[in-house]
Amino acid sequence: MGGGGGGGGGGDDTTDVDDDKYAKKKNTSANARRPTARCRFCDEMDDLRLLEDPCDCYKKFDALLCHRACLQAHISEQARQYKDRRAEGAMSCGTCGRKYRLRTTLQFTTQHLLSANSFHAYLEFITIFLTTSMTIFSLVLTHRMAKSKEEASQEKWVILPLFSLVMVMVVLTGRKIYDRWKRQQVEIKIDDIV
Repeated sequence: MGGGGGGGGGGDDTTDVDDDKYAKKKNTSANARRPTARCRFCDEMDDLRLLEDPCDCYKKFDALLCHRACLQAHISEQARQYKDRRAEGAMSCGTCGRKYRLRTTLQFTTQHLLSANSFHAYLEFITIFLTTSMTIFSLVLTHRMAKSKEEASQEKWVILPLFSLVMVMVVLTGRKIYDRWKRQQVEIKIDDIV
């Protein structure tokens, strides 16, 4: 009897193993029937439920879905480009041209403070400062060297517009450089795709 019980126990173990194989086959066949698509950024096939549609391309082309992490990496890489036009297009689809339907937050990071693009911005700030200082010094020196009050009043009408023009140029250029520098220091985090 003891041997028969052992044999019966061995039969139950075999049934458990067979049930596990059946369950694995069932799960594998269910996974095979799930619709899949290719991520437009990493080019990997994945379950359709894991991919997102951040713009209207999916309605036109069924192969333009993406993983959220891949989209975030793509946007971050594009936004850090030093060329303004390319960075401004980071939040837009390259295929349909529409802005991604995203809710994002910007997080300031210090990891890019010493990057090549940041150094480029620092050099531009220094160049603008030195050029502006030399221009203002030249204008003041020219005004001081006037021989008479009459010449000084005539030069004033030339020097004031030049000074104003230089200041406008410095403010606009400084703003552009600051925007580039700030773009280098910010990480874009996708909160939601709407």
